[in-house]
Amino acid sequence: MLAEANCIKGLGDIALARSDQNDARARYGQALKLYQRISEPYSLGITHRQLARLAFDTDEKKCHVVAAIAAWQQIKRDDLIAEIKSEFGDIS
Repeated sequence: MLAEANCIKGLGDIALARSDQNDARARYGQALKLYQRISEPYSLGITHRQLARLAFDTDEKKCHVVAAIAAWQQIKRDDLIAEIKSEFGDIS
């Protein structure tokens, strides 16, 4: 399931590189569901960060940022937490 999630996330990355934000958002959403099923904190955080970047509104963005931080706290990735706070501000 991890390989499948990684492939779908990769398709989201490709869509984003092609400026297809709707497809990217959909692919990241699909990957996120799989990462949640297998509880993979690193990838959960990365995917939430991508979704925060593509969020339509502030509340949606905040939810993804908070979720990314929570995922990375599980694996003590303070470097990634600092990066996302720098990018989005401390909105948690």
